[in-house]
Amino acid sequence: MAEPGLRLRGQEVRIVVLQNGSTVSEINSITMMDTNTDLVIQEDGFLGEVVNRYDTILNGYGGNFELHVTTADYIALEKAAVEKAQRLVPGTVFNVVRVDLFADGTSNIHTFTNVAWGPIPENIAGRAAFVKVKLSFKCSEKATQTSAIL
Repeated sequence: MAEPGLRLRGQEVRIVVLQNGSTVSEINSITMMDTNTDLVIQEDGFLGEVVNRYDTILNGYGGNFELHVTTADYIALEKAAVEKAQRLVPGTVFNVVRVDLFADGTSNIHTFTNVAWGPIPENIAGRAAFVKVKLSFKCSEKATQTSAIL
């Protein structure tokens, strides 16, 4: 078992959203991120066989993250996502990059390539609550580099 102090914590994770290779906006107040590898179990039954056959299919990757609104910069990301969806800016490519910085000095860089954005809800829970924005995405490809140099 790993030493308790060497486990990866949220403070060692950075998230960057790129549009056509450039940072869309400086987002430094991310409160939560979930990512997933969308594997599906395929079950087939055939006549003459007493047991079904199983296979695994990769349906892509995805994730979502929440951020506290600290500046008006996040609206640039929303605007760019809408423009891509409306085909106003042809050829736009978004990548979501998650960087894990481990205590032993190693790192993992996960790049979600050419993501498609889902709904972008804003939440204002109350007078004293921070305004939150949630972004969700899906993509077909993800690359991971281990011990990469930042």
